[in-house]
Amino acid sequence: MKVDVESEEYKKSSENFKVAMRHIRGVHQIGEELALKLFEKGEMDFAKKLMINVLQHDISKLSSPLEYEHLNDAQGEYFKLAKNEHQQKNSHHPEYWGGIANMPELAIAEMCIDWYARAREKGSSLRDWIKVTATKQFEFNTKSKVYKSIKKYVDMLLDPMF
Repeated sequence: MKVDVESEEYKKSSENFKVAMRHIRGVHQIGEELALKLFEKGEMDFAKKLMINVLQHDISKLSSPLEYEHLNDAQGEYFKLAKNEHQQKNSHHPEYWGGIANMPELAIAEMCIDWYARAREKGSSLRDWIKVTATKQFEFNTKSKVYKSIKKYVDMLLDPMF
C-alpha cells in the first residue's frame, strides 16, 4: 500500500510519531542519568528496575491507535479518551494508582523522569511546575511523603539550587 506523503492525514501521523519519539528519547536519556546516579549510590537493584521501566516508557503512545492519533490533540474530542487510556496503561501516572499517594517508589521515580522530559520539551522549570501545578493537580503538599520522594529524584536530576 502506497501512502500519500502530501496528505493531511500523513502529515498529522508524521508529527504524532515525531512528538512521541522525541519524548521517549528524552525519557530514555534522563532515565539513564538518574539510574546511573542511583547505581553510584549503591541502589543497584532499584536502578536496574528503573531502567527496565524507562526502556518501556510510553510504548502505548505508539501501539494504541487512540493514543497515537489523539494524544497530541489537546482540544480534540477524543483527547480525553486518549489521555485516560494512556494514564490507565502506564504506571508512571498517578491516575494508574488511584492517586499519587498510592504510588510505589519505582513509579514515582519514573514519573519524575517523565515530568522532567516534559519540562525540557516545553522549556519550563520542573521545580516551579511541581510547586505550583503538580501539588494542586495531584493533591499533595511539600510536607508529604510523596513530595519528599519527588524532591529526592528531582534534586538528583537537576543542578542544586543556589
